[in-house]
Amino acid sequence: MLFNCFKRTTNNKELFCHQYWRKVLTHNKEIPNVSRFEFNDANIALMGFTHSNNLNSLIKDNDLAQKLLSKRIDNDIVLWRGISKPDTDNNKYNYAINLYKKCSTLRKGDTFYMPEYSFWSDNKNTALNYGNKNGILYELKVPKGTNIFQKIYPIFQRASKFLCTENNTIIDGNNKLNHIKLDLLPRDIK
Repeated sequence: MLFNCFKRTTNNKELFCHQYWRKVLTHNKEIPNVSRFEFNDANIALMGFTHSNNLNSLIKDNDLAQKLLSKRIDNDIVLWRGISKPDTDNNKYNYAINLYKKCSTLRKGDTFYMPEYSFWSDNKNTALNYGNKNGILYELKVPKGTNIFQKIYPIFQRASKFLCTENNTIIDGNNKLNHIKLDLLPRDIK
């Protein structure tokens, strides 16, 4: 009787057949070993700064790792992200300059879409190191139950969407920053 293997023993210990079928039913996917540098390489290619011959492979591995290794959080948390203002004197970075202008002018109620894998920090000071002079400091409220992938820093799925709830200018030491508060949106919201 094949189906007898699905019955649990009285001590609730998982039998070999349970392990086998769980593996088969999850398509026997091998989890790729990805580093945060591979996410960064994919971001650079996704944003058009370089051409990568292995972009499809990078995206496939990164997406699969996120899908299989993300952990559901037990409490609401706040994450931070700092963005420096790009060099406006260099035409090579027009995409970054235009994206920066779009981001810095977000208004309450605007939906913000990040095509790349977005790196965040649970420490405001770490984010401030990236969002130096005239940069952007994002403050993101993440609700309980959200899946987050962690490789040193929390990394959200590519093509994540956020709702702007506030955009203020703040002075932090010698830095004048746009402090933008965001809420995480489900992926199917337009």
